[in-house]
Amino acid sequence: MQVTSRRRKIIEMIDSQGAVRVEELSQLFDVSEMTIYRDLERLEKEGYLKKTLGGAIKNLSTALETSFMRRLQTNWEEKRRIARKAVEYISEGDSVALDSSTTTLALAKELKERSNLTVITNFVSTLMELSSNKEIQVVSTGGNLRWKTLSLVGPAAEKFISDIHADKAFVSAKGIAFEEGLTDPDLNEAEMKKLIVQCAREAYFLADHSKFNQVALYTFAKVTDLSRVITDDKTDPEFIRRLEEMGIAVDVV
Repeated sequence: MQVTSRRRKIIEMIDSQGAVRVEELSQLFDVSEMTIYRDLERLEKEGYLKKTLGGAIKNLSTALETSFMRRLQTNWEEKRRIARKAVEYISEGDSVALDSSTTTLALAKELKERSNLTVITNFVSTLMELSSNKEIQVVSTGGNLRWKTLSLVGPAAEKFISDIHADKAFVSAKGIAFEEGLTDPDLNEAEMKKLIVQCAREAYFLADHSKFNQVALYTFAKVTDLSRVITDDKTDPEFIRRLEEMGIAVDVV
């Protein structure tokens, strides 16, 4: 096996297993342990892993960046259009709660030039995005950091958001379906999204077409909890028609 192929395989193993041992890699690839040490040293310099005594572990900062960038880039143009429509419903003086999602991060980017707003969020990326605007009061929920999603969750975050009374909430989800409602695969994320929906007088659902007729593990809101849905023009027209029949306003952008 060539050096490049061997190192690519090591990266795949680190990504799937979280850790590897030099002795096992030496036997697997039928090369000396010194050769494996050189491979790990090179891959550490490139940011793929962290060397340990007798092996290596996943570089969590690199894994985080890759995971986040993948989410951010997926259907980004649709998310931008959705965000530009959503910002039309935010007025001066509003208090706005944003969940942890790349679609609401797109909304935060649209809010950067606004003033006289209060934005409450459990998403570290949104906190950073708005931190340069002194005209927006940016409020963090606090809580435990989930490195995979850069979101703040747990009892402290839940207690904080439970005491908030916002004008508007903007959330996204891994899936939305009429029977199961709005869903997320992580229990802690779902609990925070549920409380964000409940803390506001109006709840706006922002999602591109890929989220419709999809179901994840945990329900955090019913479709009827929503005041308005904003989506792109690739979303199933029948789904949109049923939403409107239920009295839920829909914007297609």
